[in-house]
Amino acid sequence: MRARGLASSELGEPKLAELNRNFEKVSQHIKSAKMLIDQELFSKTISVKSQPVEAAMHSVDLDKLEHDLKTLVKAVEKPSDEDEKLDEEKAQIEEVLQRGEEMLQHPMEENRREEIRLQLLLLRTRLNNVKA
Repeated sequence: MRARGLASSELGEPKLAELNRNFEKVSQHIKSAKMLIDQELFSKTISVKSQPVEAAMHSVDLDKLEHDLKTLVKAVEKPSDEDEKLDEEKAQIEEVLQRGEEMLQHPMEENRREEIRLQLLLLRTRLNNVKA
């Protein structure tokens, strides 16, 4: 611009300064967007790595719940004359029923959910029959 004269530099310098400001704005926007993308990818990587562990723990909990439900249904079917043993069984049944209701709130396969729901209903019905 110096070679073209003073009039040219008077016109060009404000435009050049404006271009530099715009470039800085765009550059900052790109940097912040890149940082957000990197953070999202990082958080997704962490959540993907933790999901199998959570799913495995959830599966173990479901297996234990199903085992407890089957055991307690069999225990309730057998008549028991001992009041102390009956009270312990009732407390254990109430705990398993509560744990089962909480587990139903978690995501799981629909057929497994239905099976657990039916076992809970059966156990609750048998417990009510014993109480009556």
